[in-house]
Order: sequence, then C-alpha cells, then structure tokens
Amino acid sequence: MSDKTIKQEMVTYDFTKNIVGIEINPSFIVGLQTIASKFMLDASEEDQVKIPDAMKKFELIMAYDPKSTDPMPQIQLDSFEQNLYVLFGLINYLRYEAEKQGLTIKGEVEVNEDLMKAAQDQLAQGSLDGDLLNKLKDLGNQFVNLKDALNEDEEDKELS
Repeated sequence: MSDKTIKQEMVTYDFTKNIVGIEINPSFIVGLQTIASKFMLDASEEDQVKIPDAMKKFELIMAYDPKSTDPMPQIQLDSFEQNLYVLFGLINYLRYEAEKQGLTIKGEVEVNEDLMKAAQDQLAQGSLDGDLLNKLKDLGNQFVNLKDALNEDEEDKELS
C-alpha cells in the first residue's frame, strides 16, 4: 500500500446552533411517519422489543427544560434508539409547527378499541402478526381516505 496521501474535504455542522428559516410542506410529516413505521416493523425482533422502553427514554429527553438549572438526565441510546429518536423528534417538531401555523385539519375515524389494544400489546412484545398488520393497514387507509376528503373540503372552501 502506498504512503501517498491526498486532502479530502470533510463537512460537519455546528450543533450548538439551530437551522432557521426553513419552509417545508406538511406532507413530510406523513412521509416521516411512514419511514418510522417501516423502520420499526423492519427492525430485528431484539430491537422491536426495545421500542416501549425507548419511548419512555424519549419522553424523559423531551421533558427536559434546557432553561432549568437541573442537569440534563444522562440517558444512553443505542444506535437503533438514536435513529428512532431522530425520526420521532423531526415528526414531533413538524407536527408542533404545523399546529402552531394552523395547518392541521382534524376529522374523526372509527377505531376498534380491541384492534388498538391488540396492536399495543403485540408491539410491546416486539412483533405484529400478519392478520393484525393487515387490519392496521386497512385502518391506515381509512386515515388516508379521511385526509383526502378533508383536503377536498378545504380546497372547496378556498374556491368559494
């Protein structure tokens, strides 16, 4: 192997500052939610079992007030949890901004309580059986249909 070296430009970022002035379409919220769902469903069984505990860690991190005199809790996240936290953080931030800017459209959809309980139980155990997954996909389609209907109503209001 040669001892020759070349200079390679590298880029990093100043993590002490925030990016400002970004405009982003709220459709990114749905896209990131889809990515997060796929990430969790495609994860190894070992990682799926960690999801409920990871959510508790995320809540502790999000509850921290940087203006407080209390030290930030020292919470360790493994690489799976770190990736999931980044997705959830982005989703929650975009949801917050969409709500603040009046970009949310609310509607209702019928949800079977037993289905949701079964999904929570199976996710807590780290897996979803195929039948339940199909039912959840059907529920997801109901949300898509609701979103489309609500968006059409909003467009009709703008035209009148």
